[in-house]
Amino acid sequence: MRGAEMHAALKDLLTILKVYHPNPPTGSRAVMKTPRMVGVVPCCDGWSIYYGLEENILQEAKSGLVLSEYLLSLLIDGLPLHSSTTKTFWPILAILDQNSSKTPFVVALFYRERKLSNSNEYLKQFVDECKRLQEKGIVLNGNVYMFHISCIIADAPEFTEEI
Repeated sequence: MRGAEMHAALKDLLTILKVYHPNPPTGSRAVMKTPRMVGVVPCCDGWSIYYGLEENILQEAKSGLVLSEYLLSLLIDGLPLHSSTTKTFWPILAILDQNSSKTPFVVALFYRERKLSNSNEYLKQFVDECKRLQEKGIVLNGNVYMFHISCIIADAPEFTEEI
């Protein structure tokens, strides 16, 4: 079930529960504890939010995917918002290779009103976390699991300014 379908189904369920319970949660966001604020920070003349690799991997493990090691495929590419604008999103998406659903999760997202001039600042937090996880592994229930990146799929950014 996709996110929108899940929210719609949960809304229908809450409507049914209202008959049996006087004060059910008001919507799917309340039940799922969706945060109202996210950590968007200025970055490279744009805006960035970093969700993290380890946090996402631990969420996958909570859903029952526990492995001896975690292999990850990564996708980094720019997405123009419209053909007539230079506004772009640069997501970092990851897929746990061993997960049969192959559902990607968002590691980070960057937005800028013109093409990216230098990706180093945007990628720094991600690269630092990858280095740390490869050196120390991921700790889950007192056990340490190895972390490896199996592949990176990325286009070279089209720089608009000389670096």
